[in-house]
Amino acid sequence: MLIQIDVTKLPSYQLGLEPGREDGLERGLATGMDRGRMGLLLRQLRVQFGPLPPELEARVQAAGGGTD
Repeated sequence: MLIQIDVTKLPSYQLGLEPGREDGLERGLATGMDRGRMGLLLRQLRVQFGPLPPELEARVQAAGGGTD
């Protein structure tokens, strides 16, 4: 006989997993926004100045912690 358990009602879920999940979602959204801004900046620089030197692209990406 199998017993079905609703894990969302367990204290360990409510105290640890759910808040951790929410924190992870917030961090993921923030990272995505940062990468989007980084990509936009690089695109604007390319439109304005043409192809960018690889060193400049690397510095911009390093400053934002993301990739294009």
